[in-house]
Amino acid sequence: MKNNTKTKEQLLVELSKLNNKITELQKSETEKKHAEEELQGSREYIQSILENSLDLIFTVKPDGSFNYFNKNLEPITGYSAKDISGKPFIEFVVEDERPGVMESWVGEAIKGIPGTYETKITKADGEIADVFYSFSLLKEYKEVLVVMKDITERKQTEEELRKSREYIQSILDNSLDLIFTVKPDGSFNYFNKSLEPITGYSAEDISGKPFIEFVVEDERPGVMESWIGEAIKGIPGTYETKIIKADGAIADVFYSFSLLKEYKEVLVVMKDITERKQAEEELKRHREHLEELVGDRTKELEEKNAELDRAMKMFVGRELTIKNLQERIRSLEKEDK
Repeated sequence: MKNNTKTKEQLLVELSKLNNKITELQKSETEKKHAEEELQGSREYIQSILENSLDLIFTVKPDGSFNYFNKNLEPITGYSAKDISGKPFIEFVVEDERPGVMESWVGEAIKGIPGTYETKITKADGEIADVFYSFSLLKEYKEVLVVMKDITERKQTEEELRKSREYIQSILDNSLDLIFTVKPDGSFNYFNKSLEPITGYSAEDISGKPFIEFVVEDERPGVMESWIGEAIKGIPGTYETKIIKADGAIADVFYSFSLLKEYKEVLVVMKDITERKQAEEELKRHREHLEELVGDRTKELEEKNAELDRAMKMFVGRELTIKNLQERIRSLEKEDK
């Protein structure tokens, strides 16, 4: 009986162990199922990101051939996955750009060194597209992930902006007027090439300094009034003042204010009118001298006219006297007869 009891006890222990193992297996199976569900969810999540990205995302094998593409391949390049799957990616890079791309591929991408670059690719219709791309090594898959963005429009905009800037800069640099900008605190910022010819100062001499320091002291209140009351409020205007040149000479200038709202600076266009002012002053002196001469001549003519009037009166008086005498003689002659 004792042996039979032990056997039952052993069977119960074995049964308990078996139940525990079954429970562990069931738990393991549940965990495995949860893990698979999580993995599937993660894959779907990543796939959703890949497919909804506005960028072209693809992978390249170590031999340089295409493997995976997201659905932006055709909208961005015009190629279908069938057109280029398995083909070397370098074939679609513009020939002149290939050495640089291969250098970054060999030197960085397949070594796991991430980086961002720009290049040009040939699209299915033969057009050239500017692209910005990044490499990232997927070590577990032994592939390189490439994220590519078409920046053709941006590059065209940048080129147009560059040409526009060069055009504007050419106008500024070839202007005979001094053109500069002043920050809200009143300090100089930008100057065109006319700064030194007109004032004698170099940009290094006065950059960052308050513009008011170069205005003749007596003129400063009026300049500051127009600066505070109009210029920094965006009210355009034209004015005249006097500035101190590098050699200490005083120059008469004509200038205008214009607020550059985007840059929060004031654009000033200034013209040296010293020669014009000197000419005006000389002309004024000539006019005053001429008026003086005219006045003297007028006075002289008035005096001559007065003398002439007196002479005429005397002459007329004499004429009347002679006439009276003649009439008297004729009257006497008649009486004698």
